Amino acid sequence: MPDIDGVESKLARAAEADKAEARRLLTAARAEIGRLRERGDADPDRLDALETDVEQRLRAVGERDAYDGAGVDGAAANPDDEDAP
Repeated sequence: MPDIDGVESKLARAAEADKAEARRLLTAARAEIGRLRERGDADPDRLDALETDVEQRLRAVGERDAYDGAGVDGAAANPDDEDAP
């Protein structure tokens, strides 16, 4: 049975995990928040805050994916830019 402590635990573990594990933990936390909402026995404001945190972290993991080797680097992106790394 999900509870807020379990969601918070997943958030804490996701902060230290690799991308794949973080995504798995955050997705599980989002599902638990949904179940807590359905039950109606948790503070809705707290659930809103947790849900916002989960969504932000999922976006951050997605952005890390986009920046890890998927983009172009420095001078190759703009060869005329002397300040490019």
